[in-house]
Amino acid sequence: MPGPGPGTGATARALFDGEQPATEVYVWALGGRVAVYATDARPGEPALLEFFALARNGSDDIRPGVLFGVPAQRHWCAVAVDGELLVPRGPARSGRFAPTYGGVGGGPDEPGDAVPDAARLPLRPVEIMALRPEDVSADPETVHTHRHNRFSGYAVVVGCSWPFLVLLARLLPNLPYWGAAALTAPVTAVACLAGWRLFLRPRVSWNGAGVSVVGSVGARLLVWSDVHAVRADRHGAVTIETDHHGAGLVVTARSEHPLLPRVLSGDERTGAQLAGALRLAAERAAARARARVRDVVSLPPAPVAPAAPLLLYVAWLAETLAYALLLR
Repeated sequence: MPGPGPGTGATARALFDGEQPATEVYVWALGGRVAVYATDARPGEPALLEFFALARNGSDDIRPGVLFGVPAQRHWCAVAVDGELLVPRGPARSGRFAPTYGGVGGGPDEPGDAVPDAARLPLRPVEIMALRPEDVSADPETVHTHRHNRFSGYAVVVGCSWPFLVLLARLLPNLPYWGAAALTAPVTAVACLAGWRLFLRPRVSWNGAGVSVVGSVGARLLVWSDVHAVRADRHGAVTIETDHHGAGLVVTARSEHPLLPRVLSGDERTGAQLAGALRLAAERAAARARARVRDVVSLPPAPVAPAAPLLLYVAWLAETLAYALLLR
């Protein structure tokens, strides 16, 4: 395996100092950007990882290659494709920013003009293994529930208005206390409303028959055939889509890399776990329908959109008065 080019630094050269694991992969490389896909990747699925290479490769299709190094984020990896070694300029990052498999130039065996929706593909065994055991339970009568952790929700409510108030304190002259309170009140009110809608209000219950959702906006009781797709983003937001245009109900879960300490989130599901559990329930319902098994499972309870709790108003008042002191 040839060594790295000049300017890659000691950390990059460490990749070439000893034996490295070699993994067969598919590679898309263009203009120095390299995306790596699993050999069993399906059209529409994201890349395993990506990195930027020293050499600028001119290919715009996905080709077989060999990856040297540990295929994980923040690790240094190199890729050999078409007899050329692509040496990294930095450690690998998440593949979520790269084109999906088959989305650019097509995969090695198929065109790229009709890429299936990865959110509608069956879950892989490894994805099912990453779910909670109770969510994998085959009993369709079991009702599963999810709600964002209250501690992390209130932490966001309390902290998200702080940067705006610091900016106001630098831009505005000294104000009397009640003048400052009149200024902080709407800012903290917006923060409390956003925290309530995005983190504290949403919840979801599901079983083998359907899903009951109270989203950031709206609430619905759906049978699984009404659910078009379930998607999770890297921030933990899970969208339960109800049409082909991406409209749906949003429920918040823990992100893969939370900014808040894990102690505030407890044993909450991540966005990927919640989306996977919902997709698995939908897949099993579809399998029963294809097998013409009469589904006698009752729907989960109808959603009830709660009113904002008294604690949220107390938090708004306390924030307004405390920040008014700081703003002075």
